[in-house]
Amino acid sequence: MEKFFKDVGGALRRFEIPKLGFCRAFAAYFTVSSAEWVVSMSKGVDPVGGWRDYVAASSLPAKLIWMAVIFVWLSLVCRLSEKSLPVDQLLLIVSSTFFAALTAYRGGFYIGLAAGAVAAVFSVCALSLLPENFRLPFRISVLFSAFFSVLTFTFVCLTTIAKHRSFGTPCFDMGIFLQMFYSLRDNFTAVTSCERDVIMSHFNVHSSYIFYLILPIFALIPKAETLLVVQALFAIGGVVPLYLIAKNRGFSGAKLLGICSVYIFSASLIMPCYYSFHENCLLPTLIMWMLYAAEKKKFPLFYIMAALILSVKEDAALYVICFGLFYFADEKSKNRFHGLVSALLSGVYFLIVMTRLTKYGDGAYMTASRLGILMTEESGGFLGIVRNVLSDPAYFFSLFVREDTLIFLCETLLPLMLLPFITSKLRRYILIVPYVIMCLVIGAGYRYAADIGFQYVFGPACFLIYLSVLNLCDMPPKAAGKLLCAAAIISLTTAVALASPKLDYVKDYAKNADYYKSAEETIALIPKDASVLSNTFLLPHACNRSEIYDFGNSKIRTLPDGSTEIIEPEKYDYLLMSLKDPMTEKVSGQLLSAGWTEYASDDFIIIYKNPSLA
Repeated sequence: MEKFFKDVGGALRRFEIPKLGFCRAFAAYFTVSSAEWVVSMSKGVDPVGGWRDYVAASSLPAKLIWMAVIFVWLSLVCRLSEKSLPVDQLLLIVSSTFFAALTAYRGGFYIGLAAGAVAAVFSVCALSLLPENFRLPFRISVLFSAFFSVLTFTFVCLTTIAKHRSFGTPCFDMGIFLQMFYSLRDNFTAVTSCERDVIMSHFNVHSSYIFYLILPIFALIPKAETLLVVQALFAIGGVVPLYLIAKNRGFSGAKLLGICSVYIFSASLIMPCYYSFHENCLLPTLIMWMLYAAEKKKFPLFYIMAALILSVKEDAALYVICFGLFYFADEKSKNRFHGLVSALLSGVYFLIVMTRLTKYGDGAYMTASRLGILMTEESGGFLGIVRNVLSDPAYFFSLFVREDTLIFLCETLLPLMLLPFITSKLRRYILIVPYVIMCLVIGAGYRYAADIGFQYVFGPACFLIYLSVLNLCDMPPKAAGKLLCAAAIISLTTAVALASPKLDYVKDYAKNADYYKSAEETIALIPKDASVLSNTFLLPHACNRSEIYDFGNSKIRTLPDGSTEIIEPEKYDYLLMSLKDPMTEKVSGQLLSAGWTEYASDDFIIIYKNPSLA
């Protein structure tokens, strides 16, 4: 009997079951579970939302048989393989991650986080079982990084374009920027009428002079789709300089792939793309190239990137100032003074631009609307804000965490495994300042800034990822590898959870393409030189004109008898209304009684014509 047990033990060891049995069994389990998930969803049964139906339809004996088949196959591969390729460990990482991504599909952030955490635990266990000499080939890491980048870029392009084509983008901000770019194309001015309900330059609202660099592309293809593709390209394109930064810091193989994956699947860079179009989308690529140039001491490139960042928007100076101060504190050579110079120049530029915007434009209003929570009086301006913060730091610190910002904190920091904070080097916390100011503090009074679905997180997210890379460099290699593995997996699953519902835009447009194309053709009937009052979701499709205004609450009033009417409709040549908007029916009586006539219509929209044009 003793000989029998020795023989059995020897056989098990030959197949490495004592060492890899746990790993092999769960690799088989997640592989079969993934296949079951796909089959179930193809039949319309959601394993999460309809779990009772899923359990009733599944066969546990069949699942166990398939698991046994895969387990035996893996054992044979382990025994017969001439090369010591860790198939069991790699399959556990891939299968658990793939299954977690499937589970996160349309599940929301919390399900994505939970599924990712489970996959991270199993993957970290698999990492600890890898042979000491195992290295992911460099070409494989580059290939997968490129593949994930193209996949995410394509997904964002398809879904954002489908959202626009199915009339899902409102005046703010797609209509504003489209009208502005048409103005730039036609006469190099950035004039809009729908942004502030008057004819004015967008540069009196924001100093976004970088739009002139995008203008040649838009002039070549003057469509909303052009802006959406540019947005996706700049949001995802920052992975290239990040890859170079990580490689320069000695990361290779799986760690290099992990760092790129954290960026590519960052919900903080993907989700803001669905808020129409915004200049902040240009920040990720520009910021990452600035960071790379500083690390490689390519200072001409550094200053070029810094200047481009400043031209994105007036508040973008904060990114250059913070990095410049960090570089001055962190760099040990004489090159550190480039950090101080860039910070000072950026500060001067910010003051000049804000002075111009306040005197000639909308600077005072924008400061009050974004930072009003730090102002004792509206006219206090930026210097008043600085004075208030220095005078009462307790109040300032109280703004960092609010109940309505907790979700945002989880969505932005947990996928990074809190890596930006795992450091004892205080100077690195300078890089967290943009996140605190742009998102947490402003978000305490202006909720959109602390929402992962809006553009304010683009720049801060880049600094958080870069800071994570810096902190990983200081950790023991094994600990860094495990944390990075977990961060990459949770970034993937939370991104899938948050972004997968956007596929509905593609399905909706594919199903109703003729319906939406008919609406576009109807809108095109409005003369180009006419002034138009438009429903907010129709406006971006009719804004290739000098005067178009958003039909918002400021354009209507309620009369004593409870009826609703448009304020001074005679100011406009045409009214572009949506038949899906209840307000259309409420004001149609007023228009018809005043002599307005139906100019054109279809199943979606109706256009009224001013009687003075008859």
